[in-house]
Amino acid sequence: MKTRTPPLLTPQLPTWGYAEIETALAKVYGAEHVQRTAFRARLKHFRKLKIPQACSEQEGARIRYAAADVFQLMVALELTEFGVAPELVAKLVRSQWEGKRRLWQAIVQAQTFRDDDNHFFVALPARFMSWTWGEKFRESVDGISYESGGEPIYVSSFRASEAAVFLKDLSKGGERMMVFDLSARIHAVEDALVGENRK
Repeated sequence: MKTRTPPLLTPQLPTWGYAEIETALAKVYGAEHVQRTAFRARLKHFRKLKIPQACSEQEGARIRYAAADVFQLMVALELTEFGVAPELVAKLVRSQWEGKRRLWQAIVQAQTFRDDDNHFFVALPARFMSWTWGEKFRESVDGISYESGGEPIYVSSFRASEAAVFLKDLSKGGERMMVFDLSARIHAVEDALVGENRK
């Protein structure tokens, strides 16, 4: 098992311009050609919602983005794939980064074990309808991230080797979850950014 120091913890972080990030993410999300305009509009909307947070910290400046900023956008886009409203996505992402909570920690771990086939996965409860009613969420899931209507939304993470345990716990409560392979997404983004740096 190979480990490495992830960019989120590297003392001298590599940085990218916004155009480089947009191009890399467009490649990862298949928006290089046909959907580039729609994709650009989606990213612009997230910028208005201060995702990545560097947008709010350096307004008016020529911003250079670190890995943490890129991964904020990546997570925002990933949750958008599930149909989560951008405003909720932005609040959840900001909460995770500000407190270095479960999602931030999972990204660091997934980067540390870059060459490990035992991928990290992220799971969030999918309760789009009941979120609007303020239904109490299951408290056995770890990692409070954002409160909607006073009720917490939880983020959990697990490794591929722990999937059976995760599914067994999930079946007990009859929960429905949004699950994605965090490691695969991180690797794809990192590879796309390396390609941008070579140009």
